[in-house]
This record gives sequence, structure tokens and C-alpha cells, in this order.
Amino acid sequence: MNIRYAIKNGELVYIEDVENGLACECICVSCGDSLIARNNGLVKEHHFAHKSGSECVSGYETMLHHMAKEVLAKEKRFLLPDLYIAGEFNYNKFLVEVGEIIDIKDVWLETKQGAIIPDLVIEYGNDKRMFIEIKVTHAVEPEKMKIITRMGVDTIEVSIDRMEIPTISRIKDILISEKENKEWLYSERAVETIDKLRMCSEEKAVISRGFALHIDNCPIDCRVWEKQSYANFTDDCLYCRFNVLGDYREGTVMCLGKSKVEGVIELEEIDEVEKENNIISSIKFKDGIIVKFEKSNYVVSTLKDIWIQNGCKPFLAKNTNPEIAVFITKDPEIQLNKYKKCYGNVYRNGHNIGSREIFGANKRQWELIPKKI
Repeated sequence: MNIRYAIKNGELVYIEDVENGLACECICVSCGDSLIARNNGLVKEHHFAHKSGSECVSGYETMLHHMAKEVLAKEKRFLLPDLYIAGEFNYNKFLVEVGEIIDIKDVWLETKQGAIIPDLVIEYGNDKRMFIEIKVTHAVEPEKMKIITRMGVDTIEVSIDRMEIPTISRIKDILISEKENKEWLYSERAVETIDKLRMCSEEKAVISRGFALHIDNCPIDCRVWEKQSYANFTDDCLYCRFNVLGDYREGTVMCLGKSKVEGVIELEEIDEVEKENNIISSIKFKDGIIVKFEKSNYVVSTLKDIWIQNGCKPFLAKNTNPEIAVFITKDPEIQLNKYKKCYGNVYRNGHNIGSREIFGANKRQWELIPKKI
């Protein structure tokens, strides 16, 4: 892409605003080499070229960084994108806050911050810092993202496509008028909100039954079988307004159904949450009201814990599906460490259907059965 902006006497200048040739007295925004202004022709697009004839690989992107800095320094404003929280495998987004215009006190270009150099650093509000990363072709590298997270500095990525003719007015629209081209890479507010959402959630195991994936004891009774509520992970949970933080790769869903948190308003009304074995037992609201829930007899422990509680002897246990029971004869922890799987005899409605892999052995969804089937 042709470079249409350069530095002259410390200021960013446009190709049409300087003299032709070396008389422009401009240098490259990236490498600092002398430039030739080619702005006298009638056929080719006007642009700057390096006097040495070399191609500056990062010249175009650095030019966009300078253009963004000039806009922010002049306008003293920046439009934040909306802040959402969403899990990896669900279709709901939890709106934390609507993006608004912030007033900028100062802006720095490519200034070292600890171990990294953000594209832009802005100061706003009560001496707050924010990093702005300009994405043209490549997103922020994972290692840089780790450092930003450790630093705890709010960071936004602004996507600027490779324009045929980049202009200050277009950059201004992206930075001050548009949200679509921006994404939160890190937000302290989001981290705090996620912590509170976890406090108000129950971690529910995703249970494999044949070709279906179920979550038992659904708090909003999506489905009922034999007087027991459950939900289908694919058809119900992925689209449920109370499933925000679930990560199926870990075999769990973080369910907000019992606390009935659908948005920030409901979340902010909750003061404390008490749990027993990861099951919400009571919720205290900021207005002083306390809601208590009956104790659940379903989810009590993992198969590994039951093995220890039972004196390391074979035992019979049931999970939250009343039809299914398993007979464990070997230490589940040894099996999981050695084979990454746990095996046992499976009973369905009292009938032994053979030795099978036990899914969810390390999840709190099992209850000891004191007598044999």
C-alpha cells in the first residue's frame, strides 16, 4: 500500500500538502529515512517513496498509528465499544455496559509500558490509562495479551482495513463515531463482573446419555422426566439467557437460573450468595431480603471422593439421573491418572448393562447408594 502521510518537522503531513520531490523534506513515519514526494503526476496515485528505494514493511501500519494519534490528540474524544461477556459455546452475550464517549486528557504513540509497547496509550478520567491496539493485518500476539492481562490495563483493539486511500476523516469516523470496528481485549470491569457471575452461578455437569447431552436439575424446568427437571445442552442451554460462562470443553455449564440473573441490574442487586457443594443455598440481596432454597439431595460428591469416604472399598452410586447407577470396584483416581478414564458396571433401571466408561467421574454429581440394586 502506498504511503500518503509522512513526518515533517515533527508533524504528520499529507502528500498533497508538501512540495514535490526531495523538497518536501519529509521522513518515513516508521523507519525515519528520507522520502521523496511524488505528487506532481496526473496518472499514478500520489504517494511518498523512500529515497533509498527500499520498501518499508511496517510503513503503512505505522502511518495509520500516527493518523489515529493525530485524531485523538486533536479531538480529545474516543468512543468505547459495548462491553459484553460470553462463553465459548453459547449464543448469549451478557451486556456489562454500553460504550460511551470518553474525554481524553493525553495520548502517546508507541510508548513502552512495562515489557510491551502498545500502539497507543491514552489518559482519561481520574488518571486512568487505556491501551489502544490498531489491527490492520495481525491481531495482538498471545504473549503480549498475557502481559496486558497481568498488567490489568483496559485495552481495546481497533480494526482498520487496508484502505485504498486512507484519510484522516475516515480514521476519525472509526475512532469517534463507530463501535463496529472495536473490540475489548481486556477490561477490569469485565473481570469483576465475571467473578460476581461465578458467585451467583451453579456449576452443572454436562452428562452424556447416548447421543444426547443433558444438564440435570434445571432451575427453570426446561424439560421434565419422571418428575425430575433437566435440560438438553444443545437445544436448551446454548440459547438459555441464564447460561453465560459455560465452557463445554470443561464439561460444565455455569447456570444463573437459580439466582435469576439476566443482566447487570439483577446482578448488582445481589450482595452475598451461600453455597453447599456448589449448590446455592441462600441469596442475600442488598435491600436486606434473604432467599433460602431447599437442600438438594442430588449432587453430593465425585466418584473419587466417595471412594475415600467409603474406606477405599467397592461401592454403588447414582448420579442425578435416577435411572442410572454405577458399581465401582477400583480406585477412580488411579484409573483417571493412568487411563484418563474411569470404568465400572453400569445399571439402568436396576439391570446390569455391563462394564462401561463412566463419564463425569470427577464431577460433583454422584451420591452413594447404601444398598445393592
